[in-house]
Amino acid sequence: MAAKVVSVDIGYGDVKIFDGKNQYKMPTAIAPYSFSAFMGSINHDKNSPYNKENIYTLDGKDYLIGERALQDVYCKTTRSDNFVLKYTPLFIYKTIELIGYIPDSVALGIPLVKYIASDSESFKEKYRERVSKFIINKQIISIDNIEIYAQGHGIYIDSLMKDENKDLGDKSVLVVDIGFNTIDILWVINGTPTRKNSTTLVNKGVVAIIKDLQEYIKNNHDIDLSEQVAKDILIEKKIEIYGHKIDLTGIIQDLIEDYASWLVEEIEGRMKDTMQRVSKVIIAGGGAYYVKNFIPDKYNFIYIPEIPEFSNARGYYALSLWNNQNADGE
Repeated sequence: MAAKVVSVDIGYGDVKIFDGKNQYKMPTAIAPYSFSAFMGSINHDKNSPYNKENIYTLDGKDYLIGERALQDVYCKTTRSDNFVLKYTPLFIYKTIELIGYIPDSVALGIPLVKYIASDSESFKEKYRERVSKFIINKQIISIDNIEIYAQGHGIYIDSLMKDENKDLGDKSVLVVDIGFNTIDILWVINGTPTRKNSTTLVNKGVVAIIKDLQEYIKNNHDIDLSEQVAKDILIEKKIEIYGHKIDLTGIIQDLIEDYASWLVEEIEGRMKDTMQRVSKVIIAGGGAYYVKNFIPDKYNFIYIPEIPEFSNARGYYALSLWNNQNADGE
């Protein structure tokens, strides 16, 4: 019987999930769920309207996840190593709710800079131990196999599965993964990812556009916005103030165009020799949506996958499925 595989790509902005057929997304957001002392304990009356809230209990503490957590004043959205180790079980549990079964194998991704760090093996071992067995809402979740890949590698594998890229397996390819916070640049030579010339640009992902948008709104409307709220405005291209909707399409378009120009110049400046030798540059991640219309014509060897924010998740899934099939055949 074929193993049930699901990939969970926990990014700085969103968690992307792929089960082989369907793609799911939720904000990478966790909020503690508790009442203040004077309100007492949670009311478990079956008629209480609060019973309709989805509350998840992990390690003796209650949490909100995803969209609902994003609306909470105490929302946690930092993606430090501690955040990943502590809260990934909640995202996996939410994944199980979405797909409707406990998978045999879960494929996870971690930032490139973490994957190639000197302590990477120790971190990956802790990560596997944390997520292979946990208890949420008094339910024991046990997963037979946990696989961990580098963000960017999934994009490479996903791209190879397209007919137009099937000949790239024995050539040099540069992968640019534009996430919410970071840009991972992965150099792949003859099908093998290499540490040399691979790097991560921190705070240079979509968050760079968002910071400029936050500053504009602060200067022009005297409103301080969180990154997640500004992210929603970036997507919707408008802001609502006291019930009045203000169109920000023109401003946001200018910010995106400036960012795209900076990105191309930055990558070319850092990787000029590499870019001259690669057969293709693959740009993916959520940030690919913003830059795809501003890439200079001379870079006609750039490839952007379909629905690029899920490219890593699809690649992790393919790698994990292949590994499980090979293991079954041994």
